[in-house]
Amino acid sequence: DAQHADDGETRELTIREAVDEGVVADPWIAYYLGVATEWYERIGVDMGRFRFRQHLAGERAHYAADCWDAESNLGDPDGEDDWHEIAGFAYRSDYDLKKHHEHSDEEYTVFKQYDEPVTVERPTVDPDMSYLGPEFGGAASDVAGALEDLAASDPGAFREASTGASGETASREAGAGEDGSGDGAVTVEVDGQSYDVPVETTGFAVEEVTESGEHIVPHVVEPSLGIDRALYTVLDHSHRTDEVDGEERTYLELPPEVAPTTVGVFPLMDRDGLDERAREVAAELRERGLSVTYDDSGAIGRRYRRQDEVGTPFCVTVDYATIGEAEDPEEGGPREGDRGEPSDGASGERGEVDQEETSTRTATGGSRERSDPREDTVTVRERDTTAQKRVPIEDLGETLEALRDGDL
Repeated sequence: DAQHADDGETRELTIREAVDEGVVADPWIAYYLGVATEWYERIGVDMGRFRFRQHLAGERAHYAADCWDAESNLGDPDGEDDWHEIAGFAYRSDYDLKKHHEHSDEEYTVFKQYDEPVTVERPTVDPDMSYLGPEFGGAASDVAGALEDLAASDPGAFREASTGASGETASREAGAGEDGSGDGAVTVEVDGQSYDVPVETTGFAVEEVTESGEHIVPHVVEPSLGIDRALYTVLDHSHRTDEVDGEERTYLELPPEVAPTTVGVFPLMDRDGLDERAREVAAELRERGLSVTYDDSGAIGRRYRRQDEVGTPFCVTVDYATIGEAEDPEEGGPREGDRGEPSDGASGERGEVDQEETSTRTATGGSRERSDPREDTVTVRERDTTAQKRVPIEDLGETLEALRDGDL
């Protein structure tokens, strides 16, 4: 009703507010909406371009007491909206199990134990089958069952039938109903046919009983999530363009735990032992369970771009400083006399240099002071900002795991 009356504007509510205000029919489906929201945000859906839309009464399925679609906006962020359904959440209440019970005569309930036994009044019936049998023939047992259901759901019907149309007082009405006296009739329906049963033949009474628990019919929530639509949404919402060193760059801003590859490992150049050391680093990271790609093809800047385009969040570069052969104290290029340039200028990305004094172990277990504090370190480059920092190889795996998990 509210959706019909409103102008179509979205409302931002917490799950608790949505339940308290009656916007969501039941806390059970509200829970799933909350879990879904957290999951979509975690995998990279832009929450500014995400919403839940409630089905109107005319579009709900016959089994649904409430139904919500998760929708993502795939339109141009600066243009018109283009909302698409990516999941559905149907609250089927107890429809399914009640229907199973009706058609199978099996009980589909669970017993819920009370903390303490309680005394309650329970309406009961004890139909007179010597009357129901001759009167209703083959339908007699079904009529008796319908009387039991009516007593449980609407005991007032028996009380009203007991008083008939005499206009007796409420106290007389209650007393007549409890002992089953009176000359009225109750009406029950079996297989679409109505049966009038004299109330005095129903054996209706209200008894006090002590109960330790109750049998309840479980409710069903049906979340229906299509992974292809979610994936398309994540790719659309993660697509970015910017400019680095005068060149346009395209990249996917995927969360590290979603990205197909966690880290790309490159040698600055495919020679002078850099490639062998880079392969060793890549193997060590794989042993820690990280998803790693190795690339030594083309200029280092182009390799960065290739990983940016597929959403790889971190890149590790093994350069001449790593193997203690760098000349420039601020770059990882080769010493004078080594042939070739470290890059063609395509990356142009400068990193921080940690100038803390470090030492390295020798083969005999001793230590020696490094002539270059960057020896046995690598450059770690972050995708979104292109910021770089040198990290000791011995700390590299732990550092990347912390970055991936959001702990650093």
